[in-house]
Amino acid sequence: MTFSSELRYKVGGRKLYFRTKTISMISVIGDEILKGSTMDTNSHFICMKLHELGVQVKKFSQRYDYVFTTGGVGPTHDDKTYIGLAKAFNDNMRKSSEIVEAIENYFPSAGLSKDHSVFVDKLSTIPASAQLLWGTRSSDGKSSNFPVVRLSNVISLPGVPRFCERAFVELKVGLESISLSYYIVVEYLVSSRKI
Repeated sequence: MTFSSELRYKVGGRKLYFRTKTISMISVIGDEILKGSTMDTNSHFICMKLHELGVQVKKFSQRYDYVFTTGGVGPTHDDKTYIGLAKAFNDNMRKSSEIVEAIENYFPSAGLSKDHSVFVDKLSTIPASAQLLWGTRSSDGKSSNFPVVRLSNVISLPGVPRFCERAFVELKVGLESISLSYYIVVEYLVSSRKI
């Protein structure tokens, strides 16, 4: 087991690993980014905010504590981040009733047409094991209008810069704890018996 930015101590038959920094990776997703029709401002914004929290962002690190994705979570045919996450984590997909409710609350005029229900289905279908993270609005201290999806150590943010920035800022309260140091204990059992 290796960690970057770690301190190692051996005490008796135990090895203690102390992490001094949390390491993250940012993955920017979207055809519009790859085609150059939209400038990526999300990675700059997230790097700046993670730096404020004391989290180191590295390229090509062997191990990440958190992976932030931006983009590919919308209702269109090319939004495939959730499907990719489900495949990467060998997970199934499920429809989230909480996301459906959030969409209906955000668009209270409801009466969504059949065409819109296809978009609602796409937006609300996430990996089965995913956790919904509800941030806190700074304006009134209430819960965010829309959740961010987290699967294992991957946090998927929207690709539209103003929504990405809002979601990250609203999640910041929950993210502040990720830069704290922690330790892992590895114990070895020593036997005098020959094998």
